[in-house]
Amino acid sequence: IKTNFLGNEEYATNVRLAYEYYRKSNLSWPALQILTYEIESYWSSGNNEKVKELEVEAANIYLAEPDKKIRALDGYHLGILYGQNNRASLGLEYLFNAEELLLDINEKDLLKNVYQSIGMVYWFVSNNEKSLEYAYKDLKLRKELNFYEGIAQAYQNIVANLFYLNRIDSIPAEYQNYLQEFITDSTSYYYGAQMMRLQGRMLIKQGKYQEAIDII
Repeated sequence: IKTNFLGNEEYATNVRLAYEYYRKSNLSWPALQILTYEIESYWSSGNNEKVKELEVEAANIYLAEPDKKIRALDGYHLGILYGQNNRASLGLEYLFNAEELLLDINEKDLLKNVYQSIGMVYWFVSNNEKSLEYAYKDLKLRKELNFYEGIAQAYQNIVANLFYLNRIDSIPAEYQNYLQEFITDSTSYYYGAQMMRLQGRMLIKQGKYQEAIDII
């Protein structure tokens, strides 16, 4: 939808038909997913009036959803949409509402993703202190849920924030243990490589150039 929506009248019509079907069926999440694609498409074309119209639609769907978990899911995706498109304040509003709903129903699996997204929105606006706070919340919950690869991502976010805060001495000691695990785990090469890259940057900042070269 993101790439084909604009400039293709037939495609746009079919997308709207699908949207109307989901609305009549009271399925808020797929309806909102279509709206987020439409909003992004109209953003990219500069049609701000249409964006405003669709944003009102999206907000109304979100507010009308009675199921707390589904409303939290809706808010989570709207928060990402706005947070990644220079609308941090609105994005955080949706994400904080999602956090509150998920805490209320003790839904931890989605909550870890909400924490990560809040941290990333703060990262986008260079608020590394708040980004770090939510990266730690994300890490704590992922450890509790034993979400293996997600733990690596959480460590990456923590280390990146500490790096930009000039607090590399505060990097968790267990980071090194996870680094070695992910380097040797054949299913986690990507995460291992990213963590090695961050470690190399930290060593350069400490003036340990040869060690950085050996890692990178």
